[in-house]
Amino acid sequence: MFAGSFFAGLSPEQQIEIIPVIEEYLKPTLYQQGTWTADYRRIRIVAVKL
Repeated sequence: MFAGSFFAGLSPEQQIEIIPVIEEYLKPTLYQQGTWTADYRRIRIVAVKL
């Protein structure tokens, strides 16, 4: 969903091969109780010009 550009240089066949590998790598930390969690932080910044 968020990483389409990461696969831009890969053929569709290569993407099909690599996605399950990535899922297995991330599963121990991002798949909990039957649900995948998007692991990202939103940074909000306020600037003041002096």
